[in-house]
Amino acid sequence: MSTQNEDINAAIVLVAKCPIPGKSKSRLVKDARIGNEGAVMLAKAMLSDVLYRVTMCSSFQNILKVLLYAPGTKEGEAKMSLIVDDLKIKNSWILMPMLSDEDLSSSELGTKLKDALVRIRQQFGRKLGVLFIGMDSPDIPLDEIYNGLVYCSPIFEKAFLCPTEDGGYGMIGVPHCAPLQIFDGIRWSNKLTFVSQMKSLTDWGCSVVVGKLMYDVDEPVDVEMLVKRLSDEESSKPCQNQDCLVKPSLLPKALYFNQESALPCKFTMEALYQLGYF
Repeated sequence: MSTQNEDINAAIVLVAKCPIPGKSKSRLVKDARIGNEGAVMLAKAMLSDVLYRVTMCSSFQNILKVLLYAPGTKEGEAKMSLIVDDLKIKNSWILMPMLSDEDLSSSELGTKLKDALVRIRQQFGRKLGVLFIGMDSPDIPLDEIYNGLVYCSPIFEKAFLCPTEDGGYGMIGVPHCAPLQIFDGIRWSNKLTFVSQMKSLTDWGCSVVVGKLMYDVDEPVDVEMLVKRLSDEESSKPCQNQDCLVKPSLLPKALYFNQESALPCKFTMEALYQLGYF
């Protein structure tokens, strides 16, 4: 099955924490090569790659894109505005502050996602599917973003989940028929995050499509794994999906990726080079 962009009534919502010293990627600080400055630099680079690659992907040109940032303060807005300005993609993203003035806290993530879902539905349409993605996977699979958009749109009205190796998930597509309660009782930052989210979705009557495995960068060992993936030319090719548990890609071949979006995380590569990983 193939679909055209104008048929997809869904939005991409990038959930992102501002790169702030002492608050960004705090678990990476314990690695002597990274430290506080390196953690902030890497966080900004990974966020930049996700923003840039999604923006440059030809398949998402007509898709609504929202940058949901924390903290939802003037400082947060200024930092995020500067990042999108530097990338020259300001007109491609709508900046939306996250609920409250607090940083992105896992214990409150469900409440914040519910609030964001309410505001997006109210502002852009209640029939809109919403695909939440994160900034912790600079090599986020663009083909799975497309799949998620199609599945959570009114075309299929299905939820879409990409699990991560640590037991969480890297993206979630929420169809318009899904109630806000799907984010209640989730075991955030836990090995059972994916399982508890899957259970909540099915408990509330949502059919779920599971996408390919993703890899977050939270711990020093994750950085080493990222370096290995980015060093592997084969893994850098888009749309290489050999997981037998994953549904076939819905992405029309004519709409794959332009040259810029296919580049393997150039900002993250530059940061890792400065940190001595290459």
